[in-house]
Amino acid sequence: MYSIITQRIKITTNELKGLPPLIGGFLVLSSFAIDEITQLHKIQVGTLPNRTTEDETAGMMVAIQQNAVLRNLNTKLYEYNEVLKDTQNLSRSEGLTDLSDFFAGFSADLKTIRKGVGFKIAEFIRNKFASHFSISEAKKALMDRNSNDVHVLLPDQTRGNSFHPLGEEILFYSVFNNADLTTDKMTPRASTDAWISWILNSSEKFQNIHGKFLIFVFRKYFPNRSYEKIFVQMDRDRHIGTLRKTSIPIWWEKPNL
Repeated sequence: MYSIITQRIKITTNELKGLPPLIGGFLVLSSFAIDEITQLHKIQVGTLPNRTTEDETAGMMVAIQQNAVLRNLNTKLYEYNEVLKDTQNLSRSEGLTDLSDFFAGFSADLKTIRKGVGFKIAEFIRNKFASHFSISEAKKALMDRNSNDVHVLLPDQTRGNSFHPLGEEILFYSVFNNADLTTDKMTPRASTDAWISWILNSSEKFQNIHGKFLIFVFRKYFPNRSYEKIFVQMDRDRHIGTLRKTSIPIWWEKPNL
């Protein structure tokens, strides 16, 4: 068995309903969104940078898997950023001064997140093909490619083993050559690094904001509520690793095949 020590605090539905609606609603939505962000962060970002391999085809397969989850994480982070903006604006219009002041305490962090090359790339990825697929964007990306480029497809009779780098190379990698998103003389590698840095920084900042929001809610509305320490045990075959440079475990329920 694998054991960890964590904290638990309980709140009832009636208590949530008794909060100002904006605060209760944000607590519910933020809890959902941050769990999605945290799990994607743990499972995928913990593997960065890409593992090196002598096999070029294996490298393509690993990159496609990583990029698929990174794009999903990118979209969750962008959406959470939008929720923060909307909630902050509503806190002002609804006269929730304490909540407005809470968000104001993170204004410098949020201002940094909402600008720069990394943010512009994140916004483009979310708008153009991570949240939905656009045939017009695919046609444009194809027309912009060098006609002499060679691409590969790796179809396999076992469908789960199939990979199609052609789509990744033309549609996704073209983002990092987009002059409208990057600065002058910025290499594709530099713009990729800017995007990944945005993901890492935003994920860290948003998790911090959510944690501080929990403290804000319980101190203000449930000041006598206490945390309890609990021990959580998991079968070792569910423990697939630990997030790099931390003691945070990564769990996975293996399919019964």
